[in-house]
Amino acid sequence: MKTLVSFVAFALSSTILFGQNKVTLVLNHQYNNTKFEYNKQYSDEFGNNVQFSRLQYYLSGITLIHDGGQTTATDSYVLASGHMSNYELGTHSVTSIEGIKFDLGVDEVSNNKGTSSWDASHPLGPKSPKMDWGWPAGYFFIAVDGKGGSASFTQHAFGQHLLTNVDQIAVTGKQGADGLEIHLNVNIEGWYKGLDASKIGFQHNGSGDNQMLFSNTNSEKVFTASSETTGTGIQAQQDPSLFVDYSLTYAPTIYYSFTSGNHVDISITDLNGREMLASKNMAPEGNFFVRKELPTGIYVARFHNGQNVETIKFQVTR
Repeated sequence: MKTLVSFVAFALSSTILFGQNKVTLVLNHQYNNTKFEYNKQYSDEFGNNVQFSRLQYYLSGITLIHDGGQTTATDSYVLASGHMSNYELGTHSVTSIEGIKFDLGVDEVSNNKGTSSWDASHPLGPKSPKMDWGWPAGYFFIAVDGKGGSASFTQHAFGQHLLTNVDQIAVTGKQGADGLEIHLNVNIEGWYKGLDASKIGFQHNGSGDNQMLFSNTNSEKVFTASSETTGTGIQAQQDPSLFVDYSLTYAPTIYYSFTSGNHVDISITDLNGREMLASKNMAPEGNFFVRKELPTGIYVARFHNGQNVETIKFQVTR
């Protein structure tokens, strides 16, 4: 107990003297004020039932406004996904955050380098599914798969002209479990204002419907300040009859959500207790995509955040 008290006292002293704080960007993805989930149906302005199976986009040029109007440019890149919330922006000399500004897309210097310049763990490194079209086309600034009514659509938006400076957002940095947090809403329906999802089709370019996503970003206020804070407890979907069918284009995924901010370790075991797959230090919530290495059979997924454990049984079929 004495050791714990001493450590806490030292940490507080360091914050006061040096103002060093870990900063985390928390993105609350939503569609018409409803929590965003993959493969959930939403209604758009054209009367379509719209659902998404992929939503990814890049943020770069991230700058913090803090401590009475000072600015600190981070060197962080964010590859955001619709099912993920928390993204670390590094440790910075800040004690009070008042705003944030950033670009939607990848800056020109990094966009010209390509994925081979980065480790796979870096947001700009090689990804699967791909987030780039190679040199000179560069990265997909936004990549979306979905359906509008009965029609599927895919959008791979690339081209340096699409880089969009997002209007500065006034926020109040919140004290989280592991430093300061910046909470933003991502209002996905704003990107699709004026776009009929049933008519998008396959868009692999930097114009037309893809360019509209970027034009709408500021005018439709896609990014706004959020009052959401980190809670306690656990909320995990339970579906003992879950099937992962690899004969389908998009196999079902396992959604999990812990309301604490701790990272999550995921382990997949067979019914004999043998570990088949494992992922460490995952975000507190998200969709876990079961890879195709698993043979046909029944498995148990275990989600552990250091405080709580949640399990779900599922069956792989082909």
